[in-house]
Amino acid sequence: MNIVMIRALIDAIRRQDKSAAEMQHRVGAIRQAMEKVPVIPAIKGLFAGASGAAGWAIVRPPFDDAGGAAAGEPKQRIDRGGICGGRRVRRATALT
Repeated sequence: MNIVMIRALIDAIRRQDKSAAEMQHRVGAIRQAMEKVPVIPAIKGLFAGASGAAGWAIVRPPFDDAGGAAAGEPKQRIDRGGICGGRRVRRATALT
């Protein structure tokens, strides 16, 4: 979910850009938000919200969707911190 931001951080570090410290903080904040919930359901839920394709939120055993809370908690933390800027995924299809 965070590939673009991590790539930008790596590039900033290599350029010795002063913005790298702030970028590192944002990347770390997303990681910390995701570590507090089951990762697979959370990533699927976040992608479903970002893409508008609700099918991405479907989880199968052994995972549990925890009533949608798995995606809701990290999304709230990320949104509260203004970490991702609310970008939507351009194109996605649900995997069912």
